[in-house]
Amino acid sequence: MPSVRNLMPGLGTCLAYLITGALGLTIAIKPSFASLLWLPAGIALGMTLQYGRRALYGVFLGSCLLHVYIAMQQSPDWQQALHVPLLIGLGAALQAQVGAWLVRRLIGHPLKLHEPGQVIRFLLLTGPWPVSSTA
Repeated sequence: MPSVRNLMPGLGTCLAYLITGALGLTIAIKPSFASLLWLPAGIALGMTLQYGRRALYGVFLGSCLLHVYIAMQQSPDWQQALHVPLLIGLGAALQAQVGAWLVRRLIGHPLKLHEPGQVIRFLLLTGPWPVSSTA
């Protein structure tokens, strides 16, 4: 049985993903749900960098719940397409894990950004080519 201390990063990530996802949907381009700004991707990356795999289930769960909510708004028979939010959640968790791996590999860990070389690598990696930017 996991301890509460190990569950907190994932639960916090899930809650932050849901809140920022709901905010992102308020600026979505109608009639679809494409958002100009998707803060949950950055939250997922940051939490995965900070807490590692303990945050990934929160990314998965938060994304699934958010996309189930979207599916409920789009279609009355959303239960038949429940696999879509599950796949989107899996993709969001995979995106956060790969993004964290890239940051650790290409920039360095811990990410303190007090060395000029680390700042330059960070800007080159995240500036023109965002690591995680999907909804």
